[in-house]
Amino acid sequence: MKNILIICHLKENRFDGQQSKTNDVIFSFRKRGYDVDILNYGRCSSFTLIFKSLKRIRAHRNILMLPGGKKALFLYAFLSRFFKNKNFYYLAVGGWVTDLIQSKSSRRKLKPLKKFKSIVLQNKQSVEIFSKYGFTNVCFVPTFSSKPQITDEEFRKSLINFDNINQYRFCFFARIEETKGIFEACNVIKRLAKENYNVKLDIYGQIQKEEVKSKLANYLDENIRYLGILHDDSIKTLSTYYCMLFPTYYKGEGMAHSIIESFMAGLPVIASDWKFNSELVKENENGFLVNLDNLENNLYDKILYSIKHSEIVKKMRFTCFETSKKYNSESVLKTFIDIVDKYY
Repeated sequence: MKNILIICHLKENRFDGQQSKTNDVIFSFRKRGYDVDILNYGRCSSFTLIFKSLKRIRAHRNILMLPGGKKALFLYAFLSRFFKNKNFYYLAVGGWVTDLIQSKSSRRKLKPLKKFKSIVLQNKQSVEIFSKYGFTNVCFVPTFSSKPQITDEEFRKSLINFDNINQYRFCFFARIEETKGIFEACNVIKRLAKENYNVKLDIYGQIQKEEVKSKLANYLDENIRYLGILHDDSIKTLSTYYCMLFPTYYKGEGMAHSIIESFMAGLPVIASDWKFNSELVKENENGFLVNLDNLENNLYDKILYSIKHSEIVKKMRFTCFETSKKYNSESVLKTFIDIVDKYY
């Protein structure tokens, strides 16, 4: 049986894109017949981690890195230098590594990645930037989700409900923190409600900081609700909304899970024109892009435009539903696993 060592950071009760995609990758390799050994570096002290890492890397021919932060990435890039006969792979999640590679000091630490069999990047802009700095082993593999898309019947039902709307129900579906734009979204909904627009905002996502939880509580009212974390039924739930709001300016934003899972529900997205969002969200096709300059007012304008042009939003739902099929994890990850098979 083929085997692979996957180096990652898995945490209990953690629900974000990094965790979801790591689990998807593990599941896909196992489904392909691989014996997957997992090195969860988050559970070890520094000395123990280095000792365990050296031992586990020595025992495997194929090593896949899925680090969630720069310290782990720097460490394993360094350790890879001592194993010339191993097949190393790096699958990047999030946009932070693209920022790192543009820093001269960080780029020096990441030089060992040039010897990897493959660096997998989930957006075309990152591929161009890595290539610019002499990385010839990068490949583009789109972002993905293992969750099932709503069925054709469920999509048709959502369209019937859409045609009968008398209330504009928006949602926010991401980790809850300030730089994800949650409070700007709340302010806009409150403003529209005061202007007598029949709008609601339901908020879904994990809250990791107590100060954010306390601040959000002050925004909740008859128009804004916090409904916890969406799990297995997330796609079906998302299909019941008018649009998903994603006015993020989070520094480490990558190819957001929130956006592709909204598309899988046939749900258009109103997103900030930040980082790589524009590679997923196409203006007037599957959503709207919001300029970050004067974010709150620009978000207000886009939401109001969507309300006044429901026929455009309905057309977008078809586009979202059809294009989301290319983000299915099984087909996307097949491309990457084929690469690993080639070097096995």
